[in-house]
Amino acid sequence: MNNLDTYTRDYRRHITRAAFQSLFWNVLLKRKKESGLTLKGLADKLGVHKSYMTRSFSSPPNWQIDKLSDLADALEVELVIEARDQKTGRIFTAFGVQNSPMTMTTHGSMHVQTAVEPPTSALEKVNRVTA
Repeated sequence: MNNLDTYTRDYRRHITRAAFQSLFWNVLLKRKKESGLTLKGLADKLGVHKSYMTRSFSSPPNWQIDKLSDLADALEVELVIEARDQKTGRIFTAFGVQNSPMTMTTHGSMHVQTAVEPPTSALEKVNRVTA
């Protein structure tokens, strides 16, 4: 395990929170231009008070995974989940290690741009879509 000092760990957590906040804010702005969706409209879709949404977008929130999924659903977007090895650049997904462009979305679909063999168990559970 990587032993990070407290400052580095806190900094990385803050950056991650800010990245999720920026991601959803950018989607919200696009939805506002396209269909008039407001912060209040988003709050209504989520079943929360507008003040919760205002607080969530005024400082980096500490959203739980369920809230991230709910926000993605309310904004009609799929989250792409992957982890990149800091030393090698190798990409890890829920389906194993990849060495080419492949993404797994929060809705369980996999998008493959080149031939990659995920683990057998993933092949049984996922419909592969070739771009």
